[in-house]
Amino acid sequence: MNDPIRILLWFVRKDDSHDPFAFRFESQLYNVLDERGVVLRPVELPWSAALMRQLAALREPSPPQRALEALGAVLSEFLEPAGWAHHSKAIVEAKGTRQVVVTIRAAAAELFALPWELLTIKETQERLGALDHVILRYEWPGTKTVPARALPAGASTRRVLMAWAGEVPHEEHERAIRASAGAAKAGAAELCVVANASYTDIADALREATRAGRPFQLLHLLCHGGADEDGSYGLALASGDGGVETSVVAPARLQKLVSSNAGELRLVVVAACDSGSAGAPAARAGSVAQRMHQAGVQAVLASRYPLSITGSSRMTTALYRALLERDESVEQAVIAARVAIDDGAGFDWASLQLYARAADGVGIRVWPPAPKPVETVMSPGEGAATGATGGRAWIYGAVAVLVLGAGFGIVRALTPPPGADGAPAGQRASDAVVTAQKDLPAEASPGAATTEATTGDGTSSGSEGRAETDAKAPAEPGTTGAEPVAKSTMDPALAPETKKLPPARTDSAPKATPKPKTVRCSGAKEKCSKGLIDKIEEKLLAPTGGGSYSVKLNACVDGSVKLASCSGCSDALEREASGRAKRVSASVVKSKGKDKLPCYASFRWD
Repeated sequence: MNDPIRILLWFVRKDDSHDPFAFRFESQLYNVLDERGVVLRPVELPWSAALMRQLAALREPSPPQRALEALGAVLSEFLEPAGWAHHSKAIVEAKGTRQVVVTIRAAAAELFALPWELLTIKETQERLGALDHVILRYEWPGTKTVPARALPAGASTRRVLMAWAGEVPHEEHERAIRASAGAAKAGAAELCVVANASYTDIADALREATRAGRPFQLLHLLCHGGADEDGSYGLALASGDGGVETSVVAPARLQKLVSSNAGELRLVVVAACDSGSAGAPAARAGSVAQRMHQAGVQAVLASRYPLSITGSSRMTTALYRALLERDESVEQAVIAARVAIDDGAGFDWASLQLYARAADGVGIRVWPPAPKPVETVMSPGEGAATGATGGRAWIYGAVAVLVLGAGFGIVRALTPPPGADGAPAGQRASDAVVTAQKDLPAEASPGAATTEATTGDGTSSGSEGRAETDAKAPAEPGTTGAEPVAKSTMDPALAPETKKLPPARTDSAPKATPKPKTVRCSGAKEKCSKGLIDKIEEKLLAPTGGGSYSVKLNACVDGSVKLASCSGCSDALEREASGRAKRVSASVVKSKGKDKLPCYASFRWD
């Protein structure tokens, strides 16, 4: 096939653009941006009671066709001013010849709740997600993929961790993965299974594998989705007491689970109902898939709606046959999985939701190249040509050169090349995100009326029928693993005044003495309950950008949460942490804290 067509649809809410969660159930205006973050034109979406009823109907095992058709029409009308007709025509013309990659990037959380898979292709009346040459992916702006860490020499590069909990078809999933692992095109892969898994079990398995120099590149989670008391969806994992009881683990904790392993994990598959759903549109807790994506995992595949048992098993079989037996990319594997579960009756095919970034290009690979052992070569008899001392010196020098050369070759082999589109190594599509959200103009730019600027990705088409491409930014360069990884991700598109965090300190750099700012909350000497700490962490989120940060908060008798100290924080980060602490509702603090109030909660990120 020819090079893929790339289409970027980037939206920022016109009002309250600084807060991606400031959603109102009324007609909303959104600015369409090009890949540089420049506003092209506004589009409008009527968030009405009728639209909400149609979205609710998608949770039924066999949603009514009228709801699917109505939603497809709403999305098509929404995109019409953004030049969707041009893209639609290009998608039709690419069938059978080119792959099309559509990226939905939204600085408005409610847009992730829309089923973009139902977007109607005007020329053929087909649905976008049902086309086998189209891959649809979602991206939270301002995030970036954690660079892949180099593996030690001799380490296996094809390892899968499967963890399951509850009454689920674990035998079918394990059998499907194991069969594909044994028939892998590039050599057998390793599968490890954690049965009746708790949060701690999964965290321990990931940590121990990395510590042993044998990390997992793929995490397969099989369990039920469950709603928390605030209406957000988490995963029902084992309670950890050895029994069969499960408890719902919130998205924020699951983000923390993968964040410290994001340098090894290239793909997380969440085979659970509602793992791509945040509950209500623009819910601040986010979805499980979204929070894992924000942690820096390169690709996350989940289900936005209830996922049938049959659908999950078919998805797993098709997905791993593509990834292991045929050694295909993540995009190709997701298309294969979507096709496999489209039985013409159910809705599983449209439930699958892939989170991945445009900056990583097209053709995401799960399995890194195998590390090459360092070899030294000596020509026989070279030392005899000179005296004993001179001969040994010559040999030592030759060996040193060869070792250095081999080491340099290994570093080059483990460092990913620039993006498949050949962009300069320093270019990052995410760099434009913060700029775009600081000061969005109210009207479209003068060039928005031209043919090249009506499509939402800002690149010239050259002629009608040819789709624009998104930003040609490369994948992040490889790393040796020396740089720290934040354990969760602070929402990047919030306050316009937010500054980039300073680089991580090294042992050779002088360490500044932290000057925490204290806010009194009389008698906060006892640690808060686990339930309250989890709720505070959901609102707090960890910073990105490297460095070491320690935060302490006090939960007071009146239900307020106050920042007690923020060591290692910049002024901007301290303001952000203090503001987020105030978002924890007093009712939650009182119900979770109970007789422990006042109490404290401490967090640390390295």
